[in-house]
Amino acid sequence: MKKFLRRRTKHGAFSLLEVSVVLIIVGIFTAGIFIADGMIKKFRITAAQSLTKSSPIAGINDSALWLESSLDTAFSNSEAETGTALSGW
Repeated sequence: MKKFLRRRTKHGAFSLLEVSVVLIIVGIFTAGIFIADGMIKKFRITAAQSLTKSSPIAGINDSALWLESSLDTAFSNSEAETGTALSGW
């Protein structure tokens, strides 16, 4: 009878299931951080491009120089692919 009344001793180790759940949660958070970082970079570029397009500088007559690097149309595709020096900006 005493055999059935014995208390189970609890060990201080984590089970494989608990460790797996923690690793999955950490992985999800890490993936979320990397995805959010990429989205923030894309948002910043998009914001810079829209600010440039709506800038009043484009309407100034006789401007001597305007360098724009955030728009896709700022460079010639052939120059970007071959790596030659830029002929126009």
